[in-house]
Amino acid sequence: MNATHFLEWFEKDLIPNLKNKSCIVLDNAPYHNTKVPESDAPNMGNRKSVLIDWLKERNIKFDEKMVKRDLNNLVKLHKTKPIYKTDQLAESKGHVVLRLPVKHCEFNPIELIQGQEKQYVAQRNTTFKLKDVKQLFIEAKQQISVQDWKNVVNHVIQKVENKFWEMDNVQAELNERIIIDCFSDSDTDSDLECDSDCSHISDDEMDIDLESHSGLEDEISESEESEADIVCFECDSREAPLPANRKNIPDTDDWIFCNFCDHWFHVECNDNIKCSSEIAPGETYACDRCARKVRNEE
Repeated sequence: MNATHFLEWFEKDLIPNLKNKSCIVLDNAPYHNTKVPESDAPNMGNRKSVLIDWLKERNIKFDEKMVKRDLNNLVKLHKTKPIYKTDQLAESKGHVVLRLPVKHCEFNPIELIQGQEKQYVAQRNTTFKLKDVKQLFIEAKQQISVQDWKNVVNHVIQKVENKFWEMDNVQAELNERIIIDCFSDSDTDSDLECDSDCSHISDDEMDIDLESHSGLEDEISESEESEADIVCFECDSREAPLPANRKNIPDTDDWIFCNFCDHWFHVECNDNIKCSSEIAPGETYACDRCARKVRNEE
């Protein structure tokens, strides 16, 4: 699947068969998020000349002597909110697009439907020939009923979504549990007050109650640290740049952590190329900048 085929199917097959004012749920596959040219902006993965041309087209003042990183920061300061082609096509017909959170495919019922189809094919695939597998997938698709769709949608709403709502409510409860009055003139222990009447609860019971929530609080805070928050310190993007005119670049979306500056980098963004799988446990790795700094100090 690519953006061209998806947009063609989206416009000619999906949109005409939807009822008025439908909500279209999409995940974050790249071909779902093709931007319109007006809202597309270059990043550190592009050449410096591309950044300069983008700024000139919008009459944004800059110094020709600025380095690439400063130009990229200027682009980020002036770029507009992204507009996606799928959103425009949907809104033109009265529909709306809802995008799922990054790295949370469990919110998408179609993942469960595809799992059923794959299971159907796996149980009946005896020849392992492409032609036969294709026919099995067609048969599997025909086996999916309206009731199957209702079942998976209800599963996501009643179990998966409710699970995350409960976690969110617990986090809110923990945040509101203790109120600290920073403007009180008193320096006694009375500055710490519960947001509800806790006078009938003993100190031992309060300690036990807080301890019962501490483990869950740690679990929630760890779950909130999404991989989507990590960007390459070199190109300032999650997506690795195209390896134009560079050799020996591994064909993988590999990440490297520099033990000197404590930043993440794409393998593609470093001349000091080394896949994470090649680094032995406990081995120290330096990015290009830190490696040059270490050599100069030596």
